[in-house]
Amino acid sequence: TDRSRETAARLRRSHPGPIVLFVGRMRPYKGLPVLIAAMAQVEGPLVLVGRGEMEDQIRGKLERDGMQERVVLAGDVPATDLSGYYRAADVFVLPSIDRSEALGLAMIEAMHCGVPVISTRLGTGTSHVNLDGVTGLEVTPRDVGELARAIRWILGNPESTKRMGEAGRERA
Repeated sequence: TDRSRETAARLRRSHPGPIVLFVGRMRPYKGLPVLIAAMAQVEGPLVLVGRGEMEDQIRGKLERDGMQERVVLAGDVPATDLSGYYRAADVFVLPSIDRSEALGLAMIEAMHCGVPVISTRLGTGTSHVNLDGVTGLEVTPRDVGELARAIRWILGNPESTKRMGEAGRERA
C-alpha cells in the first residue's frame, strides 16, 4: 500500500544503513539482550518494535552499552504501519532463548514481506517455519558471536538473501 511504502521510506531516511528488525513482546524468553550485544559487532541500526516487561531493562542496557544511538525503540506500532517496518528491514531477527517461543508469528509476517530471517535453533515451530539456508539462517540460542556473524552474512550477501526472502515469501 502507499502507507506501507511511505512508512518504509521514512524509516530508511531516519535510519541510514542496513536495518535489522525485531517485532514482538519484550519478554525474557525473546533474547533481546543477546541481540543488542550482537549489534555491537554489526553496522547499522536495530529497530525494536513492541513493548513489554523488559522495556526498562532494555533501555538501561542500551545506556550502559552506549547503544542508544544505534537501537531504536519504536514501541507499539499500529498494524497499519507494521508492513512498512517489514518493508524497510534488510533482515528480521527472532533471537529467542528458550522453548517458550513456540512459533514466532512476527517471523512469518516478515517472511510474507520477503524479508530474510534469522531465528534460533529451539526445536519448536520456529525451526519448522524458518528453514536454515533456505528462508534465512538458524543460530544457537544465546550465542552472541554466532548471531552477529549471521547478521553480517545476511547483510553482506544481497543476492543470496534476496533468494532467501523470495523463498520465505513463498513459504509464508
